[in-house]
Amino acid sequence: MSGLRPEQRARGGAWGVLVGDAIGAPWEFGPPNTAPRPTPAAGFLAHQQPSGTWTDDGAATLALADSIQSVGWSLEDQGARLLRWWKDGAYTAHGTCFDIGGTTRTALESIQQGSPAAEAGPRGDSTQANGALMRILPVLLCGIDLDDSELVRRGIEATQVTHGHPRVAVASAIYLLYARVLLDGGEAGEARELSVQRLNHVLRMQPDLLELIPSCLQVKRALGGAYVADSLVSAFTAVETTSSFRDCVEVAISYGNDTDTTAAIAGGLAGVRYGVEAIPSEWFDSLTAHRGFAEASRIINGI
Repeated sequence: MSGLRPEQRARGGAWGVLVGDAIGAPWEFGPPNTAPRPTPAAGFLAHQQPSGTWTDDGAATLALADSIQSVGWSLEDQGARLLRWWKDGAYTAHGTCFDIGGTTRTALESIQQGSPAAEAGPRGDSTQANGALMRILPVLLCGIDLDDSELVRRGIEATQVTHGHPRVAVASAIYLLYARVLLDGGEAGEARELSVQRLNHVLRMQPDLLELIPSCLQVKRALGGAYVADSLVSAFTAVETTSSFRDCVEVAISYGNDTDTTAAIAGGLAGVRYGVEAIPSEWFDSLTAHRGFAEASRIINGI
């Protein structure tokens, strides 16, 4: 896929998050290998929503992308837009926030009560879920020209708006550097090693973060789980063991458990790898029926 332009990869990544999220959502909370071949017609078995509806993964991704495009780099604005999503249904498919993680909710409650966005994300050991990782890709997609150090710095900052645990921040940084390898036309088979090498260099003066890198690349519970390392490894594995956008998302869903988020995280990478044209048309078209599609298009077309 070396002939793809950067904007094709970037928009593929953004749409890949939304499509993966919407296609994976009907099978959320189920055991592995129980979903039939995913289809938009399935609708939301887990949430009883119309087919093609993206969940918190897609909405939070759009909120971050819109913030960066509209005001530049502002954690306060990022927090405010996430608050609008939660309270007012902004960035959703049809005006309703029906799915939000516990750690994200706690962070947004803190922002609502006046906490600075940079300090809102809870930091306890029980808060190491995937709710920041699932939305972090726009840091790269809206900042293609950033060097690795600035990309990592922004990735860590954006993570901390909802998830303050340092392991979540390091996982987000690995993901962004992995996506950068794909954005530059690199192979998925080398992306994991290269992203770790680059992060080791960036964090060489921060040993407290550096020492967390190995644990971010080890499955703790199960593929498809909501623990941040499980989600990260699941997405990497789905990308590295497949050769198309469709196959990548289907493998991600086959892990069961947190299927919408696993498919969103993996779908973002697959979109970057293969470009927007590689997303199956019937999957993409399932999103277009929702009133939020126009706003999603505005934001993603601005990348």
